[in-house]
Amino acid sequence: MPEPQLTGRIAQSFRYTSMRVPMFGRNAELLELETFLNAQPAEDQRGPDLLWWLWTGPGGMGKSRLAYEFCQRVKEKQLHLNHEDWTVGFLTNQAKTSFNDWAKWQITGPTLIVVDYVESAATQIGEALKSIYHADNDDLRKYPIRFLLLERDTNDRWVDQFTAISAGVREAVEATAYRLPDQAQARVPSRELKPLDDDSLWNSFAWIASEQGGNIANDDELLTTLKELDAHHRPFYAAIAGLAVQQQLHDQQHPNLRQWDQAKLMEFVIHREVEHWRNGQPKVDDKHANLLTLATLCGGLPDKPGFWTQAEFIHDFEAILPCDVVDQAQRAALAEFAGSAVQQQAWLPDLEPDILSEIWVLSRLAADTGAIIDKVTHKPYTDPENMVSDTQALIRLAWVLNYYNVGIFCIRCINDFPHHNQLLALLSIVPNETSNPIPGDGLPPAPSQWSTIDAWGYMVVDSAHRLVALENDTTSNVLLDLLKKHIDHRHDHEKRAVQLHIAYAQALFNRAVAYEELTLPQYELAIKDYSTVIEMEEAPNDYRVKALINRGSLYEQLEPPQSAQSIEDCTTVINMRDASADQLTRALINRGMTYGQLSPSRTDLEIQDYTAVIEMEDTPANQYVNALCYRAMTYAQTDQIAWAGFDFATGLILPQVQTDCSEQNKNTFVYNACEFCDKQLNSIEQATSFLQQYAMLPIETLDEKIRPLVTLGALLNERERSNLAKLFYQEAMRMAQEANDSEQIKQMTLLLNNHGDTE
Repeated sequence: MPEPQLTGRIAQSFRYTSMRVPMFGRNAELLELETFLNAQPAEDQRGPDLLWWLWTGPGGMGKSRLAYEFCQRVKEKQLHLNHEDWTVGFLTNQAKTSFNDWAKWQITGPTLIVVDYVESAATQIGEALKSIYHADNDDLRKYPIRFLLLERDTNDRWVDQFTAISAGVREAVEATAYRLPDQAQARVPSRELKPLDDDSLWNSFAWIASEQGGNIANDDELLTTLKELDAHHRPFYAAIAGLAVQQQLHDQQHPNLRQWDQAKLMEFVIHREVEHWRNGQPKVDDKHANLLTLATLCGGLPDKPGFWTQAEFIHDFEAILPCDVVDQAQRAALAEFAGSAVQQQAWLPDLEPDILSEIWVLSRLAADTGAIIDKVTHKPYTDPENMVSDTQALIRLAWVLNYYNVGIFCIRCINDFPHHNQLLALLSIVPNETSNPIPGDGLPPAPSQWSTIDAWGYMVVDSAHRLVALENDTTSNVLLDLLKKHIDHRHDHEKRAVQLHIAYAQALFNRAVAYEELTLPQYELAIKDYSTVIEMEEAPNDYRVKALINRGSLYEQLEPPQSAQSIEDCTTVINMRDASADQLTRALINRGMTYGQLSPSRTDLEIQDYTAVIEMEDTPANQYVNALCYRAMTYAQTDQIAWAGFDFATGLILPQVQTDCSEQNKNTFVYNACEFCDKQLNSIEQATSFLQQYAMLPIETLDEKIRPLVTLGALLNERERSNLAKLFYQEAMRMAQEANDSEQIKQMTLLLNNHGDTE
């Protein structure tokens, strides 16, 4: 039976630029992007009309497609924009890293720049924002400039590079961020692209499944299987599943997705494409497939004269790479399969979409992409053992050519295929020891003491906790053991050994946090990792202190709680001279909470620790608010109601609560203050008893004593207890009259008049 006549090449058809499948279920997001283009910068923002916005979501969620579709609609003037004639488009990979003259950039109208995979050029984009923001260039002030950034998540690996290069970068990034109303405190505000709804998911699937004249009716069982296939309900997987069902319909089979998983779907696409190579013109042999593999690992091979044919290291790989002049027709065949329009400036682009590229490499480690039978000889094209060894050698070479992109590639494989049977094989390929590796085209040089193994070590740092979060701690353990092995063998390279010690401590710490955050937390494993960090002489002191704080809090989570160990860890931090204010206050709060949970409780010591935090001059706002809240709650639990009310009321009007702390901490404090009013000030009898205790408090100044009463009265009024609020205002008036303070009497008279009391 002949093959179905698909519209265009398979892999190419599923790039976002092909627009083969209509974009279903994203109208609301298009409107949000339209609002972004029309947005006005903050009133106090100086410099150009510059804003950036980050959109995140797993690979295949449709971020690039959404941005591309939006750009097309802007070009076609289908939107309601404040400015006409926008220049829009994706920043090429080469421009991401090589263009550095943004301050002198000449623009001719409103401009939207989409930066896909921003992690791969986080430093450069941060510098670009700084250059534009601080530029003395009138042209940049004439028109709005918008950057739409796309990435899978906001992990520390790239966010630190994006925001913390210099004070100038931080200022520009913070000042030009586009923030939704609930993101005022976010370090890097972002908009997560959500999964498709059921109708949109089905439409993305059925469009492809029915494309060649097949008929796929709505099927609840098939939809359920589709959702089980991909818990994120991504349009990319829906479309690929549609292709698989299209093949089944062509073969007159009943549509069935139960036999597929995500990796098998990607392998299905790759097998079809490789078969096209093998039987088409020009012929693409194993060396050229290896070349595509290298380009994929490196994020593309650069379009630089002589880079490929003159590079000294290439001749060491003549057995597996086409080291002579590469036939342009063969390169074009590879490029057609590989890169998007955004990457045409690369000599050979990497394979896209990235989910497909990941399976391409993982399958080669399993010799799977070579298992395609020649229709004439009925033998596999590629020797499986050669494919595996070639791929291993190419991965080691890629670490030298572009260690940064290889690290990102490995992390993406973890996120997308955490249980693939070749994932460990990929991650555990340790590169050859090479001093001063090439970081990648346009990337800054590596630190002078770095080698390829250092770069690999920091990939392990980023992997260990992700693997635990994705329930693959077996691979995490193997990687950390492998990293420790290389640390032990590098005593003759003292500086490099220090780098790996730092990486190892960081990896253990991050993994411990991941154990804590599992749906079913693994506290014992987390404590084990924290303990290893604490006992490491070479571990950075900052990590040792953080590990002590976290371990101390976890001891209280065990059954039964190990309070003595918790108090010991906290006390160790409190006695450290070089602990930061944030670390010291966290330790005091954690120890105070532990004192309160003892049997019998030691609330006197608990309150003492909270008070120490409150009275410190450099206490961070979030820790101040936490300590004040916990102290107020402890006062309430021990029937010291007046002091509890004083703390809650004082906190409600302090800047630490109102403006300085996080929105979450502020909401928590306000919630507990309201709970206090509802439970402790819920009747005239309770209010009267509270006021009698309050009058006896040894508070120094009249203003300090009256303001909390007024604040509590206002809170009671908001909670529709105006009769109780009146009692508080009257008590404040009594205190003012007793002190003969005319200004306070005047203010309380106005307040009581407004409240309706004319006595």
